[in-house]
Amino acid sequence: MNGDGAGDGDDGGADRKAKMSDGRRAKRVATRLQAYLGRALIREIEDPRLDSLIITGVSVSDDLGIAHIGVRLMVGDDDPKLRRAAMQSLSHVAGRLRRGVAPELGLRRVPELRFDYDTGHDASRRVEELLEEIRHEPHAPDSGDPDSGDPDGGDPDSGDTDSGDPDDGDTDSGDTDSDGS
Repeated sequence: MNGDGAGDGDDGGADRKAKMSDGRRAKRVATRLQAYLGRALIREIEDPRLDSLIITGVSVSDDLGIAHIGVRLMVGDDDPKLRRAAMQSLSHVAGRLRRGVAPELGLRRVPELRFDYDTGHDASRRVEELLEEIRHEPHAPDSGDPDSGDPDGGDPDSGDTDSGDPDDGDTDSGDTDSDGS
């Protein structure tokens, strides 16, 4: 050992520390970023298009270079024009928000802020609508699906042509006795 740290295993500590983080640092930065953005949108940004905006989530890349911020409108959420106006307004104030969050995070390089409209609520609402439609559909009795044309409800692609009726001419009618008894 020569005392300069070369070859004595000290440089492995940084690798171990990086491997142990498992994205925890990015999660901490995302949490702090979300808290700051929530306060800044209320106190510092005076844009009426952003009055009903909420932050639904923040995810930061492991290298802390990019932050994806999910947002949604509490009022006017179903109006595409209001959504577009809010997203345009966010793109205009993104630089100011990024400069404002720099001292809050205490990082050498502040993540680039990318705002995405969160459509998860729309998707879940559509799933609920479809489930409600299914609940209110009239159900046919167990005799089969009336739309399929298959009276016994069997799978037409399964190759099972046995209807169970001995008089229909099926050779596989379940009657294995060849003498008719």
